[in-house]
Amino acid sequence: MPFSRDTPQQELVSISLLDIFGFESMQINSFEQLCINYANEKLYHHFSHHVFKIEQEEYAKELPTGTIDQINYKDNSLCLTLFESRQEQSLFRIMDEELMMKGKNDRQLLEKFDGRLTNNKHYRKAKFGGSSKFTVSHYAGDVEYDVDGFLTKNADAVND
Repeated sequence: MPFSRDTPQQELVSISLLDIFGFESMQINSFEQLCINYANEKLYHHFSHHVFKIEQEEYAKELPTGTIDQINYKDNSLCLTLFESRQEQSLFRIMDEELMMKGKNDRQLLEKFDGRLTNNKHYRKAKFGGSSKFTVSHYAGDVEYDVDGFLTKNADAVND
């Protein structure tokens, strides 16, 4: 409901908040959690880029040199590359590629992740062979994901 001077006070009952730090790591992290944490990576990048980087550049233009301190923040661009790059190998690109294959298999997906993503410092394969897990180093910390069910859930997301 739009606000106006005629709006009764009791009708104004909500406040909207955007929590960019709503990052989560569960006991078992599957495809849904990967998508949630990816969304939080995107929000963090957007927020930090606009609030810290751009504003700091504006202050540097307007104020005398040396009058403001540099704001240090984690640049998560490489982590986003791990998820979404179109030029390089990425989690979503490999998952989409695997969906087009006839023999959908989560273990083969993990093997492709392990083989193709090792150059990204935000990706780590499991320490023990035979595991169905991999780790992503997010801005908020490391999260271990279990690939069991990834392809089926990704297919459902693509088809919805």
